[in-house]
Amino acid sequence: MIISEYIRSKSECHTAGNKFLIWKISNNKDFVPCFMDGETEFLFFHLLIRGGSMVVRHDGNEYHIDHSCYAVFMDSSKLEIESMSDNIQAYLMWLAPNYAKSITNGILPLSASFVLKRRQTPIDKLEQHLVNLLFQRMDCLWECCMDKQHLYMKEQVKHAFLMWLLDLANIYNRMEDNDHKDAKPDRKKILFVEFMKLLPIHASEEHSLGFYASALCVTPQYLNRIVKNYSGKTVCEWIYQTLVGLITKQLETTDDSMQKIAMDFHFVDQSALAKFYKRQTGYTLTEYKKGKVHI
Repeated sequence: MIISEYIRSKSECHTAGNKFLIWKISNNKDFVPCFMDGETEFLFFHLLIRGGSMVVRHDGNEYHIDHSCYAVFMDSSKLEIESMSDNIQAYLMWLAPNYAKSITNGILPLSASFVLKRRQTPIDKLEQHLVNLLFQRMDCLWECCMDKQHLYMKEQVKHAFLMWLLDLANIYNRMEDNDHKDAKPDRKKILFVEFMKLLPIHASEEHSLGFYASALCVTPQYLNRIVKNYSGKTVCEWIYQTLVGLITKQLETTDDSMQKIAMDFHFVDQSALAKFYKRQTGYTLTEYKKGKVHI
């Protein structure tokens, strides 16, 4: 079942725009296996289970997820939910990468190490008080999505999402700080992390692989290989993804002309900016500006 159909079939399923969905799952005795398909777009699937258990399939692998677990599945447009216990208490949230970046001005609070570790091990067992905290944030987010008549629903959802994201980042960044005390340095990993730190600082001005390789004192080929091995994306894919997030944020928060935005992000002209944005997102700057699409 594709996502648009899934939304219509579930009263517990709410969405804000076409880039975000949250599903509150509780006491689901009438559950039938379902297949969530974002069609051509890669999504992030976040799953938080406070009680019960669930079995999902992602990228050809089956995962058994128990209570007090948080899981995130990325780099795919599909997630299959095969089964769940009758006493399930959980939230499933999916979002397009640009949705989070548009809220955080293109700079996500989660570290590059978080992404690396989740690609290798998507499921974590958390202490119960941390699960309860994240669950409370998702309760708030879900309730904001329910009030379709609220004049500022879109803004409420974004702020509630940001609160959840900051708590998630606080939990995992603290875990990472503790892990670093005894960890031995990995030069390749350090290189990747340093590249990810440079991106939000320079992406608006520097769009080339060569700049980042030079800044990190390595060859372009070596940097691209390390980034690809650690993240599954090339350097240019990361640059473009970050750049799209920054452009989208400026479209959303300012009344700047397309020509000014083109200058701010160092495109030769408005036409070059428009072609880039269309190629990366599938829709035009004008469509976004007029509110016909939502990030």
